[in-house]
Amino acid sequence: MKLPIELLLLSFASLASSASLQPRNANFAAVLGLTSLSTDHSTPDDDALSDKFFHEATFDGHYDGRFAEAKLPDDTRAFHLQLLLKSYVDTMDRIGIRTWIMHGCLLGWWWNGKIMPWDNDLDFMLDERSTRELGNWWNMTVHHYTAKDFGFLDPIVEEEEKAVQVEPLQHTTTAAKAKDEGIAIRKQFLREEVAKKGKKYLLEVNPNYINTSTNDRHNVIDARWIDTATGLYIDITTLHTSPP
Repeated sequence: MKLPIELLLLSFASLASSASLQPRNANFAAVLGLTSLSTDHSTPDDDALSDKFFHEATFDGHYDGRFAEAKLPDDTRAFHLQLLLKSYVDTMDRIGIRTWIMHGCLLGWWWNGKIMPWDNDLDFMLDERSTRELGNWWNMTVHHYTAKDFGFLDPIVEEEEKAVQVEPLQHTTTAAKAKDEGIAIRKQFLREEVAKKGKKYLLEVNPNYINTSTNDRHNVIDARWIDTATGLYIDITTLHTSPP
């Protein structure tokens, strides 16, 4: 399938050509055509954070305040994190970028092959060549995904999901059953929303990725894969092969 991409911003200078700190590529005004919000909920650029590239939401550090104004319910967040994961891995595979999971995301895969139910974001790592390629060629690109891309419209997948559903045990309480039914209804609603609107993900690269020093604690995240509808994101860091 052809990768659907639109360029959000263009830069006259390559990120790899400059070692100096750069201003943020996309402040709130620059993403007004991409975000559904009218107000920015990001932490401000004060003196203490003047050299920090990524600014998280004021209400929760696991959201991008340009695209979110409040935290999501747990089951809704889990649903969107699954789509975030699939879209990122599929995109990196298509453009030939080697990436792998780390931190809590890695532990979840090791223990049960799933995202931890309490996870608020996901963590991935790249080698230096891959980060450089993302910075030079893919920074500030928007990637479109449809329900079909996620397998929602695949009748085989839908039948398999129905097949694994079993009747609840006799001792299941009415309250627990009602909760499960409520989650199932919300999940179906979320799937229908994706079928109607699709999803857009922004790939944003921190120009400070070329700084290999561990002293720069404000820029430990080298790139992010951001859900423009929810503000959830994947933190991407670079594995440097030698110390500075």
